[in-house]
Amino acid sequence: MAASRCQALALLCACCLLLAGAASGGRVDVEDMLMMDRFRAWQAAYNRSYVSAAERLRRFEVYRRNMELIEATNRLGLSYQLGETPFTDLTSEEFLATHTMPRGLPRRDAAVRQLITTRAGPIERSLLRSYY
Repeated sequence: MAASRCQALALLCACCLLLAGAASGGRVDVEDMLMMDRFRAWQAAYNRSYVSAAERLRRFEVYRRNMELIEATNRLGLSYQLGETPFTDLTSEEFLATHTMPRGLPRRDAAVRQLITTRAGPIERSLLRSYY
């Protein structure tokens, strides 16, 4: 059942790509199909699913752009290599909005940083000079 559903979903994606290519007057090439296969494998590896075919197609386009950037960077022969991550279907803006702190917010509350307690109660800051 799960295998036939997966095959049906793969066929639906292939049809979407073919229809998108026909609608734009272009043709779908082998690279598009190979990239879609990579995207499906990535989805399976990171357990990703989307609420609609339109959202899946949008995420595929983001994934494709990110993979093109990854491959172009890796071709430069730098001292590091980029690769697929659980975030490969996110735009830079989406990643920054969900995984970083907005600028201008304090990293820590000053009152919390200065309060040290023990079972006997708070410790005077003057007693802690040797630790700061």
